[in-house]
Amino acid sequence: FFDEQPEAPTCGSASAKVLLTSSGLQDASKEQFLSLVARLPLDLQSLKVVSLDDAAFLSEGFWDAANRDFAAPDQLNYLKVQSSTELGMVQEATQGFKGLRAGRAPAVDDTFLELGILPSSISHLGAFDQCASDEQKSALFTLQSQHRAPEVPMTAEDTSCVEELVSKIQEADVLVMSEGNVDFLAYVYKKFAPKLGQAIVDRVNSGEAVFLGLGAGSVLAGKSTAAAGQTGSQILTQLLKDDLSGFGLAGNCAVRPHWDSDAQWWDTTSALFEDAFRIDFVGLPDGSALICGSGSGCKLSGDAAVAKLSGADHGGLHRGRVHLAMDEAFD
Repeated sequence: FFDEQPEAPTCGSASAKVLLTSSGLQDASKEQFLSLVARLPLDLQSLKVVSLDDAAFLSEGFWDAANRDFAAPDQLNYLKVQSSTELGMVQEATQGFKGLRAGRAPAVDDTFLELGILPSSISHLGAFDQCASDEQKSALFTLQSQHRAPEVPMTAEDTSCVEELVSKIQEADVLVMSEGNVDFLAYVYKKFAPKLGQAIVDRVNSGEAVFLGLGAGSVLAGKSTAAAGQTGSQILTQLLKDDLSGFGLAGNCAVRPHWDSDAQWWDTTSALFEDAFRIDFVGLPDGSALICGSGSGCKLSGDAAVAKLSGADHGGLHRGRVHLAMDEAFD
């Protein structure tokens, strides 16, 4: 049943300017980013950068001021992005921030400034934060924290808000997708407001914008989100309806950020994922990246990058997703 696993990713044709990293822009990734930006007919001072921050929305460090990550200089939080969501509602719906994602959700604004991008050229948006109703927001946090299914429709009803964000995406020269909750990110741009997801894909595939994925953003940019996500994800089952497809901006490749090659125990499962979805899964340790559109398809940068899933970082991550791969393989 299992095909022989390749030595290097065979992403196929991928002409879009895409850089997928595990977490942020390290030294090598900075060079790769600059090489992609150099292919745009603009200088760094003229670039319009739009950071799509939805992945951070379900992170504890985004909301809880007592969390040690909240005040980190590069950490996204509700104050920095001027969130329109009421903190009290989040506290109540999550019973004190229970069930929110642990871990950091950093921005790369400081790195952009170091590279010469003007601060006035960098804007942040959160589609769900800006376009969802209070009832939808409460339902989301209740689902995430208490596993109670939403009792309200969970698609965007404020069409004017969505259209405004579509316009911002269509004007962007660089689109950044932040680190955080992969399943929520996929839900926002594929189910809640699919017009926004399509606008991102169209803008990047047109060659008019560079896409920079950080962690969760890298996962959604790939062909599938199967190799990443939250254990027992209610968003995957209730809102995404088990849809594991990504944007496909990296050809036939999907990525798993924060890859740990020392933790290997499920080679059979990883091979199943690759064969079931007929795509290459690329493990990205911190400091490595997958770059596409530099003139020769997609390639790995960083000495530690691995071209396929040969192990897993921990077992529970994929529990509940393997059956979806089985369904795909034997359908």
